[in-house]
Amino acid sequence: MSSAAKMLHPLISAQRSAVVPYDNIWLSASAGTGKTQVLTARVIRLLLENDVEPENLL
Repeated sequence: MSSAAKMLHPLISAQRSAVVPYDNIWLSASAGTGKTQVLTARVIRLLLENDVEPENLL
């Protein structure tokens, strides 16, 4: 596990599957369920990939 991943709040099973950089996801959930945490973890994982340029994320 990378040092960046160790600093993130632990994700539950469904959240972990949503942050895989090579998968397309649709994120929809009720308030307070961790959507922001999942999106933040996904962006961090994408930035850690060698072939991802930050300016191409959004």
